[in-house]
Amino acid sequence: MSDQAKERMKNSKISTWYQSVKEARQVLKLVGFVPVGGKTAAGQALLKQTKMIYYERVYNISQKATKAMLQMMHSPSPSPTSPTMAAPPVSPELVELTSQPGTAEGRRAVLSSPELVELTSQPGSAEGPMAAMLSSPEAEKVSKGEVEGRQRKDDVLVLGGQEAA
Repeated sequence: MSDQAKERMKNSKISTWYQSVKEARQVLKLVGFVPVGGKTAAGQALLKQTKMIYYERVYNISQKATKAMLQMMHSPSPSPTSPTMAAPPVSPELVELTSQPGTAEGRRAVLSSPELVELTSQPGSAEGPMAAMLSSPEAEKVSKGEVEGRQRKDDVLVLGGQEAA
């Protein structure tokens, strides 16, 4: 390069870009003619590497990960337990249904409202395992079939092919 060209490049931003391209070619170990940002993979990689070096020099923006960032990414952070993996909450809606009164084997059912549904162990019987719990006025309406706008058939819970009224 001539002295005049060197003088012009010294005070321009193009010199920083030129130095960045030279460094990127050395980092990528490119030999021969490779257009910056060309259609080839080498040209695209050269453009990316050149931009990284250029932005570090001109704007003090580093694209490289710092040690603190790497530690933060790889450190095991305390994660909350998943609600699906946690133990089921104990609530009045979780009721164990027995197939026969006095037997130990049972099935679990989740009810939307325990006051509105009466569960009996046998279809058609008036007393069941939930009779003591359902002593509210709403439960009496359900047992008589007088729920607002509902028929008695809608209040029957079907589990495993058996109906529990």
